[in-house]
Amino acid sequence: MKTISNTIKIIWLSSLFALTCPVMGQVGQTPKLDLEALSGWSTLESVSISDMGNWMSYTLTYESDNDTLFVKNVHSQKTIAFPVAGNGRFRGEEQFSCKDQSGTFKLLNLKTNRIEKLENVQEYDFIANGKWIVFIRTIENKSQLEIRDTSLKLLKTIADVGYYSLNPLKTALVYQQKQESNNKVTYMALEDGFREYDVMQSQTESFQNFVWHSSGTSLVFVNSITKDSETIINKLIYYSPNSKTTKVFDAEKTPNWPKDMVITSSIAETLDIAEDEGHVFFNVKKKMDQKVPSKEKEIEIWNTADKDLYEYRKRYGNTASQNRLVVWDLQNNIFKIVGSEEMLGVKLLPNQKKGILMANNLYKPQPKYTPDADYYLVDVLSAEKTLLIEKGEGDWSNIEFSPSSKYIMYFKQGHWWLYDMLSKTHRNLTQDIATRFMDEDNDMPEASEPYGIAAWTNDEQTVLIYDKYDIWQISLIDNSSKKVTDGRKQDIIFRFDKQSLQKTSAVFSKPVLTVNLEEELILHGIKNDFSKSGYFVFRKGKGVQPLVFENRKITQFKRAKEGKNYLFVQEKYNEPPSVVLGNQKTGNAKVIFKSNPQHENYRWGKSELIEYTTAKGQKLKGILFYPFDYDPNKQYPMVVHIYQRQLGSLHAYMNPSLYNSAGFNKTNFTSQGYFVLYPDIVYQIGSPGFSAVDCVEAATRAAIAKAPINAEKIGLIGHSFGGYQTNFIITQTDMFKTAVSGCGVSNAVSFYLSVGWSYAKGGAWRFEEDQLRMKSSLFENREGYHKNSPIEYAEKITTPLLSWTGGSDTQVDAVQSFDWYSALRRLKKENVLLVYPNEGHVLVNENYQKDLAIKEMQWFDYYLKDGKQQPWMIPQ
Repeated sequence: MKTISNTIKIIWLSSLFALTCPVMGQVGQTPKLDLEALSGWSTLESVSISDMGNWMSYTLTYESDNDTLFVKNVHSQKTIAFPVAGNGRFRGEEQFSCKDQSGTFKLLNLKTNRIEKLENVQEYDFIANGKWIVFIRTIENKSQLEIRDTSLKLLKTIADVGYYSLNPLKTALVYQQKQESNNKVTYMALEDGFREYDVMQSQTESFQNFVWHSSGTSLVFVNSITKDSETIINKLIYYSPNSKTTKVFDAEKTPNWPKDMVITSSIAETLDIAEDEGHVFFNVKKKMDQKVPSKEKEIEIWNTADKDLYEYRKRYGNTASQNRLVVWDLQNNIFKIVGSEEMLGVKLLPNQKKGILMANNLYKPQPKYTPDADYYLVDVLSAEKTLLIEKGEGDWSNIEFSPSSKYIMYFKQGHWWLYDMLSKTHRNLTQDIATRFMDEDNDMPEASEPYGIAAWTNDEQTVLIYDKYDIWQISLIDNSSKKVTDGRKQDIIFRFDKQSLQKTSAVFSKPVLTVNLEEELILHGIKNDFSKSGYFVFRKGKGVQPLVFENRKITQFKRAKEGKNYLFVQEKYNEPPSVVLGNQKTGNAKVIFKSNPQHENYRWGKSELIEYTTAKGQKLKGILFYPFDYDPNKQYPMVVHIYQRQLGSLHAYMNPSLYNSAGFNKTNFTSQGYFVLYPDIVYQIGSPGFSAVDCVEAATRAAIAKAPINAEKIGLIGHSFGGYQTNFIITQTDMFKTAVSGCGVSNAVSFYLSVGWSYAKGGAWRFEEDQLRMKSSLFENREGYHKNSPIEYAEKITTPLLSWTGGSDTQVDAVQSFDWYSALRRLKKENVLLVYPNEGHVLVNENYQKDLAIKEMQWFDYYLKDGKQQPWMIPQ
C-alpha cells in the first residue's frame, strides 16, 4: 500500500472538499476492483472540533498502519498532516498538539503554522489551564519529568521519573522518583511556583497506582514489594496536601486483619477516596493456595453440585477468593470488610454511605450465562443489610441510583420500580403507562431487556426513561408522565447524544447520568428500518427540531463549546465517510472533508431495502446491495449473507479488504459482479433452524423478484450463529447452488452438553436463553433439539459446502466442524473443510485472513460464475 511520508505536510486541496457527485454513470469509472492490488483505503476516525469551532481534527487509519492525524481550518481548508501520530489535542484556537510513534511531540501554532518539536516523549499533558505542559521524556535511557511553557521553553527538570499523576483540576501532580538506593514520592503544587513536598520514601518498596479525590484535595496510593517474582501489596498511603499529613494502612500490622486476605494487586481499578475524605475504599481477596510443584498434573474433581465448573474455578478462583470491599476509616485507622463470602459485587451509592451487595451464589448451578442474584441494601459502616431485590438478573445493568442516593431504580417483571430510601418503600413507576419499556423485538428465550434509563434531572424530581422510540419524563413524586419526543408516531428512535448528559462516576459506584432540561440538548434519531438518521435539538417549550436527518448513516456529532459550529460524519453504502460542518445560527452545512477519493474511480452500485413476508405471515425487510457493473439487462449471481438482524448495515460504507476476521466482505463481492443480500431473520422459540429457512427463502425470493438475479446462481454464507444456520438451511432446501459455513454448530445435542471453554461455562445457556432459542432443556424437548440439528439431515444435502474453523476455537468447539465434515465425508457429499491452526473463533493471523477471503471468493466464482477450479478444491 502507498506509504505516507513521515514529513509534516501542509496540503491545499480544494478538490477534496467538493460535494460528492452521483457515483453511477460517471465517465472513466472502472466496473471492478483488483482485490490483489488494493491500496490506500482508509477509515475515518476520531473527529473533533476546537472550542470556537474554527478547526477540526480527524484520523485516517490504514491496513498498512500508516495512520495519519490531520488538522484542518474549517474556513480556509488549510490542512496539516501528522503521519503516524495520535493523542491530538486543541488548546483553544491557538495550538494543536500530538505525538507520533517515534516519540516526537509536535506543537502546531494555529495562527502562524509554525511547528515546534520535542523528541523522546513518552507522555504529555497540558496543565494549569493550559499554561504549561508536563512531559515524561527518555534521555540516554533514563526517564525524566519536564515542565515547559507553551513555546516549549524548559521550566523545570526532575531526573529519574517515569510516571506522574495529575489531580483532576490539573493544578497539582505527584511523581515517583526511582533511584538506585531510594524510591521517593513527591507532591508538586503547580501554581505555587512548582513548590514540592515530600510524601513518602523507601529503600526497598515501590509506589504506584495514584488515585486522587474528585476535588483534587487528597490522594491515595499503594506500595509494593516483589518476592519470588510475585508483587505483594500490603500498604495504602493517604496524603492530604492541605494539611501535609500522611496516613498509612499497613495490613500486616493492623489489629484483627485476617491473615488469609491480601490487598488486590490490580488496585488501580479498585481504590477510591470517599467524597467526605474520611474513608478510603479498596478491595481484598483470599490468598491463593501455594501448591507444591509436581511432575504430575493435578487430578481434577468435577462435582455436579459445584457452584461453578471446575475450569471456571481453576481460572478465576471460587467465590471465596473473589474481591471483597474494605472501608478504611482514616480518623480512627480501623477497617471494615463489607459483605461476606456469599455476598460480593458491592456497588456504592453516590453518597458512599450505602451500598448494594449482590448475592450471586444462591441459585447456582443454573443454565444461565449470568445466574440470578439477590440484592441487599447495606450500610457501609455498620454492615446492617436488608433485602432489596429477590432473584433479580445477575448483573448491575438494570439497577440505577439517583444523584443524591435518595432513590434506587430497578427493572423487574417488565416495569421500572423505584425504591425510596427515606420511606423504605417500593413503587412501580411505569405500570400506568401504555407502552413497553423492554425490548419489543426480542425473540430470544431470555427475558426482554429494558431500553434503559436515559438520565435523572438535576433537581431529582423526575427521571427520563427510554421506550423503543421515545424519551419519557416520569415524576418521582406522583408518577405522572409525559413524552419528551414523539418518535413512535414518526417511526424514529430518539436517544440523548452523550454530549447532552453529565456523568458522575467513582470506582465503586455506578456512573450516574444527569440532564438539565432547561438547556438546549442534542438528540440522535434513527428510523426504525435504518433508512434515515441524524441529530435533533431539544429546547424546552419548543420540542424537537432536526439539525440533520437524511438517507444516510450519520454519526460522530461534535459541537463546539462556544459558538454555533458543529461537525458530524455521514456515509452511505456508495459514499465514503465525509465530515460535514454545520452552523446552528445560519442553518448552513457543507462537506469539508471526504475520505477515500479513489472511490470515485469505481462504479460502486447501491443499497436498497427489500420487503418480504415469511410463510408464517411475518413482514420483514432485508438489504440488497447492487454490483459495481450493474446493468438491468444482465443477470447476476448473488451471495446471501446471514446472521440475525442486519438492517443496521444499510448505509454502512465498507472498505474493500482481504483482511477480515471471518473472510467475508460485501464490497469485495459487489465489486466482482455479485448482488449481496442481507436478510433480517426472526425466530420462533424452539425452532431456530426452521425459522432461518423460512426467512432466508422468503428474502431470497423477494430479491430475485426485485432485481435481475440468476436464480440458479445463488450462494449462502454465514459465520458462527450464521454458520449454524447455513449448515441447517442447506439440509432443508436446494435453493442455493453452494454455501460457505464458518465455525458453525452441526450437532445441537452435543453442543448443548459441551463445555464452552472460552467462558468456562456449560453450553446449555446458549439454547435455554440465548441465540439458539430452544428455551426448554434437551431433556424436556429431545425431539426439538434433534429436529433443529443439522447433522440429523446430513444425507439430504445436495449443496457443495466450503466450511472453515479455527483449530483452537473455544467458543464453538472445532469438534463441531470436524463432526460435520466426518458426516459429509461418510455420505460422500461435496465439502472442503479449512482448518486454520492456532486460530480461534475469528482469524487473527493476517495471512490466514487473506487466505480465507481469497478462497471464499474462488469457491463462489467456481460454483456461481463457472470459474476455474482451484488446486485446493481438487481431491487428493
